[in-house]
Amino acid sequence: MSDFGTPVHTWLGAQKRRSDLLQVTMSLGFDLDGALEAGQWELAWYTRQTLLEFSLRLFLQERGAELDELTECAGAFETLNPALADEVWGLLLEDMPSNQSAVQDRIDAALRFIGGRLRLPDDRPTMIAAWADSVKLLRDVASSIGLANQDDWYLSANDSDDWYQEIRKLLDTQYGFAASSGSYARTLGIQNNDKG
Repeated sequence: MSDFGTPVHTWLGAQKRRSDLLQVTMSLGFDLDGALEAGQWELAWYTRQTLLEFSLRLFLQERGAELDELTECAGAFETLNPALADEVWGLLLEDMPSNQSAVQDRIDAALRFIGGRLRLPDDRPTMIAAWADSVKLLRDVASSIGLANQDDWYLSANDSDDWYQEIRKLLDTQYGFAASSGSYARTLGIQNNDKG
């Protein structure tokens, strides 16, 4: 059992799903940056919407809700925090503005919502760090209980943590992002009862 009364295998499964969601949001962050840099405003808008959806899933998953459908996710916010639900629906139902400046403003608003209201990674270096921290945490816990020593475990204990150090170095050199190792990961395994 974990400190919070959750069986370790249940926690590992939830942590794996969390890590998967972080990987998707990280990938979408790259897609969003690329679409904006290329001036592909429709693609940028679509990516904004998808990033919002997966950020909502991550937010809810960190609070114990495993929901796959967007309407279920948005509906869950109505129970969790009605004021937050109004913001969620407002962002999700928003039509794409007709000019580029307004599109950029609304994308920025969505990123502020993700980072500020949901308190999730909302820029490329933070998304990369959060994903790497989550994978490292998953690997460390799985290794400590012997699970990572099994040949069919995709995060083999035989792999070194060189990948993690390379990611941290890249974040520092390319983005000046020298956050303490594991800063986001420390919060990942704790059931957050914060209502938003």
